[in-house]
Amino acid sequence: MTRSADADYPPELSRSNPVMRERMRMEEVKTLFGAPFASTPSFWVTALIAVVGGAFLGLAGLGFFNAWQWGFDFWIGRSYKDKLDDGDWPMHSGEYWWTLWSVGGALAVWLMRQLPWFPDEVHGLFREVMDLNTEVAGAPLVLVASAISIACGASVGPEAALGTLGGAVGMILGGRRADVENRRGVSVLVCMAGAMGSLLPTPLLSVMMMHELFVVTHPGESWYGSGPVHPVRTSGGGSNASSESNFRAAHPYSRKDSLADVAGHYFLAEPDTPDSQVRKYHDWMEQVVLMGLAASAAYMVYFGLVEETYIHRTRISIALYDAEEAAELKHKLDPRADVDPDDFAYHNWYLPVAVPLGVIGGVLGLIICVWLGLAKKINDRIMMRLENLGVPTWLASLLLHLLVGGATGLIAKDLPLTLGDGFIQIKSIIQHGVAGYGVGHIWATMFAKIFLVGFCLGFGFIGGQIFPCMFVGACAGLLVTHYFPQLPWVLTVPSLMSAVPVAFAPIPFTMTLVVEYVLVIGPDFSAPVFVSTFTAWLTNCGIGMIQRIMERSQRVEDELDKKALSGLMPPTTQAQLEDPLLRSVGEQLGYADGFQDGDDRQEADEEI
Repeated sequence: MTRSADADYPPELSRSNPVMRERMRMEEVKTLFGAPFASTPSFWVTALIAVVGGAFLGLAGLGFFNAWQWGFDFWIGRSYKDKLDDGDWPMHSGEYWWTLWSVGGALAVWLMRQLPWFPDEVHGLFREVMDLNTEVAGAPLVLVASAISIACGASVGPEAALGTLGGAVGMILGGRRADVENRRGVSVLVCMAGAMGSLLPTPLLSVMMMHELFVVTHPGESWYGSGPVHPVRTSGGGSNASSESNFRAAHPYSRKDSLADVAGHYFLAEPDTPDSQVRKYHDWMEQVVLMGLAASAAYMVYFGLVEETYIHRTRISIALYDAEEAAELKHKLDPRADVDPDDFAYHNWYLPVAVPLGVIGGVLGLIICVWLGLAKKINDRIMMRLENLGVPTWLASLLLHLLVGGATGLIAKDLPLTLGDGFIQIKSIIQHGVAGYGVGHIWATMFAKIFLVGFCLGFGFIGGQIFPCMFVGACAGLLVTHYFPQLPWVLTVPSLMSAVPVAFAPIPFTMTLVVEYVLVIGPDFSAPVFVSTFTAWLTNCGIGMIQRIMERSQRVEDELDKKALSGLMPPTTQAQLEDPLLRSVGEQLGYADGFQDGDDRQEADEEI
């Protein structure tokens, strides 16, 4: 005999009871609606922060973009962009004096790094979202240094500096509140979304990017929705609060937290309530509303002053559907013309073709990702060697900054399309293609851009890597079309523009829509773009390729460090290498070559 599921419950609590079934149904409906977050004063305070912070960040973004674009135009003049429109930048057509400007920019960035307020390490956008904790004093300096970097031709993007500034504004505005520990994190996240409002073509993408990054950098076991509530003590303790709940209440920024718990703590926890009820899952729509307010305010200010965002300024002049009509008309007027209207029509076989395109994007993204890490390690090794030779740290750093500045200018002399973040050149290479620039030029430009991205970021310039990777993807798409003419550029270029950065940046929805908006390819072509985008991530990170490379690199580096220490330390101190804590303390105290005498060891013991 089968035991009923309700046998252990009294009749009034049985699921077969109509009253109980109705209550359960109502609870499910309430779960869909979420918590009434707008009924709390803390929400409206955060909403005010979002609007004020977003408006300020719109003005700051306008100043940031105008500053580096003015510097870029002042350096090489408007003639550079005019020649881009005409496709008139062949190989070896640059100027040697460009090197002076790039070296001067590197020198200016180095001088800014010597200021006491400049951060010791400039984190990228992804790390800022992960930590939700920005160095406020150094954020304006990072913004200026990034503007100088792009203005002097460095292959870096603007998104990293904007994210840093947004985080600093969120720290300032959120830190003024009485419930600092509970709400500063969401203020930082919301203002970061506002910072993207001047960059991306719609506030929707600003919110989507921050949401994607937040989901990945604060992974959890559950998805969104309102779940059951559980007690969390925000102060003190009690018998009803679990040890894990106490941990989460005391560590609101801990990476141990899942997405649901972190966001729930930020968005729904009422401060200064000993036995406050915090939902296990945060309200998804509260995040959308607050980020949407910040991004919309920034977009409204920026667009109201210049009537376009940064990405809008570089869009392709002819939308895809207009190009299709133009191709059909030209073909009708002259059937012998080398124009096939079918190239601009979507075909269903593009979807499976997008898979190998995504693999190509994943391989290119893997190369870029590995080179980014390798270039930073090379810089650190060179610095260490120079310091061991007696070169002062400031002089060694200056030499490396001048090196990367000189290399940027010299490469640009032979390959003018490598200047800047790469986004302003995308329009030119698409419109003129391999036929206009030559297949060798496109190949050389693509690999030079890959080299410069890692070299510039690893050796001193400040910025992001998303926009240069989009340029690399555009070059790769043109080359695929050149070698496989049956694949039109309207398939290959958008697919690889999105796939290359997403090979290591977990923002597939954002990049797919950015490419769709930039090239105006329409919803049909967005389907293969999306397929190639998540295939690139699968190729690189999904199967663990980059993770294994990083683990292997760490093991090799540890072995090299161990051998170096073994050769310098006396035999009596070899066993100390097996003590990670002792080794770490020795390095912090400056005894990278081991403890040479008992006094050194005693000082380390006292430090421990």
